[in-house]
Amino acid sequence: MNERPVGAGRRELVYALRHWRFHTTMLRHERDYDIALEHYSRPLMDGWLEYATDDEGTLTIINPAKIEGYYRYTDLTAQTEYLIRTVALSIREDFAEELRFLCGYDTEHIAVREIVNLPDRQLDLLLRLQHQNNARLAKAKRERFAEITNAELKWMKAGFAAAFGFNILDGDTAQIPNQN
Repeated sequence: MNERPVGAGRRELVYALRHWRFHTTMLRHERDYDIALEHYSRPLMDGWLEYATDDEGTLTIINPAKIEGYYRYTDLTAQTEYLIRTVALSIREDFAEELRFLCGYDTEHIAVREIVNLPDRQLDLLLRLQHQNNARLAKAKRERFAEITNAELKWMKAGFAAAFGFNILDGDTAQIPNQN
């Protein structure tokens, strides 16, 4: 059997979450992003840049020497301050949630391993499918895991609930907190 190294799926998950979290922070503060960009481009568009377009829409810069200095000696203070604020917000607001998720994922991974022995790729797929469907394995995906009994799936659902702090009654689904 050709399995990935232990933890390979988790590393991929961590990378995806980090990228997603920072991007999410930027989207929540989209106006700040626009302000930082405008701080750079507005002076250029409001007088520094002289250009003309021909009939085909080709842009020609009339004053390239003046513009070259703008790009060569750029003041990126506003953009740097924006980036620092965004990273700080990601750390303060989002990484705690990410750590909670990763701890829950690890706990769930261990709990499922105690119930059934699956190859790493199949286990990672099972856990992803559970997360996408509020702790349940969708009927359409059930055939991929034919070797798992319904009783084992019930135990896995309970493991999911324990790992993420949910109280799941028989027949109910977990309500996963919104991960902004």
